[in-house]
Amino acid sequence: MLREYEAGIGADCSMSGFTMSGVKFLENAKTVTRSSVTAVCLVALLSACAKETDTSAFLDPTEPADKIYNEALANVDAGDYTEASKKFKKVDRQHPYSELAKRSVVMNTFISYRQGNFPEAISSGKRFASLYPSN
Repeated sequence: MLREYEAGIGADCSMSGFTMSGVKFLENAKTVTRSSVTAVCLVALLSACAKETDTSAFLDPTEPADKIYNEALANVDAGDYTEASKKFKKVDRQHPYSELAKRSVVMNTFISYRQGNFPEAISSGKRFASLYPSN
C-alpha cells in the first residue's frame, strides 16, 4: 500500500477527516521529519554549549536524621518552636522512611498546636494518620 502512495497511484489518503493525495502526504511527512531532526540537533547543540551550573547552592546538605532531630528537640526545649518546626520538616523531607521522620510529623503536629495554629495541627495530624495508619 505504501508503494502505491510513493508511486502516486493511490487516489486519496484519509487521516482523521483530512484528505490529501498520497504523494503530497509523503512530501509533508518528509518535511515534518526534516524539521524534527533539525529541531533536535539545534537543542542538542545549544545544550552542549550551556555552561555547567553549581547545583549545591540549590540543595540542602543531607545531614544525619538523628542530628537534625536532636537539634529540633533542643529548640523545642528552648521554646524556639519556629526553628524546631523547620528542623522537624527537614527530617521528614530528607529521611522520609525513617522512624525519626514519623516522630517528626508528630512533633510538628504538637508544635502547631502549641503555637495556636489549629488548622495546621489538624492537617498535620491527618497527614500522620494517612501515612501511618497502623500507629
